[in-house]
Amino acid sequence: AVNPDRLVAYMGKYFLKHWTQEGTQTRYISKISPHPNYKSETNANDIALLRLTNSVEFTDIIRPVCLWTEEVGTNVGSVVGWGFDEIGRIEEKLMYVQMAIQGEDTCNVSVANYSVKFNNDLTYCASFLEDTLECVGDSGGGMVFRTDDGIWQLRGIVTVSVVLQHQLKCGPQQYAVFTDVSKYHSWIKETLAIL
Repeated sequence: AVNPDRLVAYMGKYFLKHWTQEGTQTRYISKISPHPNYKSETNANDIALLRLTNSVEFTDIIRPVCLWTEEVGTNVGSVVGWGFDEIGRIEEKLMYVQMAIQGEDTCNVSVANYSVKFNNDLTYCASFLEDTLECVGDSGGGMVFRTDDGIWQLRGIVTVSVVLQHQLKCGPQQYAVFTDVSKYHSWIKETLAIL
């Protein structure tokens, strides 16, 4: 188990190593609630909720994301993170890439041991749309989709990134595996009630 005293949440952070940035808010974590059926060996149920010690003030650069509630008419979403460059160094500036959700058959063929390691009902895989030397998709990063109304919805959380698969070039033939947040709505509601 991770000790909450070892974690800090930064909102509005753009430069990874700049500790003071205009508009950034820092919050400490008072409690971590991992999914009760989480298995580190297989990344099953790789989702947790964090309670912050203080509430977050929403601003022009710090906005909430909604949970996935409806199909948005596209399988292409954005993944944000610092990621890695072509030689495996962590990037300094926050980046985003677009990724496309792939079908289960594609995931089974393209991701090593996908059907063995991952519960296909609770995960999905996605590929990069184009070749890039920056590999965004840090473990724990979110995949978000924008609705026609301009609302951002969180669909997935990176469970296994390209870098964790020891591939430092990202492109349409590289895949990341995501925990499908849409399958955890009931657990999230129940946990928030007691968190």
